[in-house]
Amino acid sequence: MRGIVILALVVAGGLHALTFAPDPLPASLLPLLQVVLLAVLAWAVWRAPTVRQAVGYGWLFGFANFGVGLYWVFISLYVYGQMHLGLSVLAVLVLSAGLALFPALAAGFTRWLVSAPEAASNGTPTSTRTWYFVLAWAVCWGTAEWLRGTVFTGFPWLNIGYAHVDGPLAGWAPLLGVYAVAAAAAASAALLMGVVLHWRAGNAWRTRGLLVLAVLWGVGLGFS
Repeated sequence: MRGIVILALVVAGGLHALTFAPDPLPASLLPLLQVVLLAVLAWAVWRAPTVRQAVGYGWLFGFANFGVGLYWVFISLYVYGQMHLGLSVLAVLVLSAGLALFPALAAGFTRWLVSAPEAASNGTPTSTRTWYFVLAWAVCWGTAEWLRGTVFTGFPWLNIGYAHVDGPLAGWAPLLGVYAVAAAAAASAALLMGVVLHWRAGNAWRTRGLLVLAVLWGVGLGFS
C-alpha cells in the first residue's frame, strides 16, 4: 500500500506542476485540477502514521512538482548557457530537492499539529479532527508558501495561489494577497479530501464540508 501512495504522490506532484498554465491541460480546469491533485497529498498526510512519514510524503510531492515545473531552468542552463547536459540536469534536481523542503515542512507540521486520525467505533473519521486538519493544512501550507517566497530573497515560482489567477479563488487576492489564495486553495484540497472520506462513511460532515467549500469559492468568485 505504501508503494501505491508513493507512486500516487509522484504522479500527482508532476501533474500538479502543469496546473499553472494551459497546455497540455485545458485552462478552464486548471484551478479545479490543482485542488484535486493537492488533495492527494493531503490524503497521504492525513493517513501518515508518523510526522517523519508525512514529511517524506510532502517532499516527494514537492520534488515531483518542482522537477517538472522548473524545466525552464534546464533549458536556460543547457540551451542558452551551454552547460554540460549532466550538470544541467543535476542543477534542476538539486534545486527541486531544496524547494521540496517547503511542502515537506507544511506536511510535517500539519501532521504534528493533528495526530493520526481517530476513528469512531464504526470506522468513521471524527468530524472534529477533520476540521482541525483542514485548518492546520491551510495555515501550514500558506505559511510554507510565504517562507519560500521570502527566505533568502525568496523563490515563489509555482506558488499554488498563481494556479487560481483565472479561477473563483482569485477574488481573495485583492483582499488578502496571493498567500491568502494559496491558503484558500490548500483549505479547498483538505475540504475535498474530508468530503470524500466522510462521503464514504455516509455521515453529515460531507454536507458541512461541501457548504464551507462552496462559501470559500463563492466569496472569491463574488470579488473576482
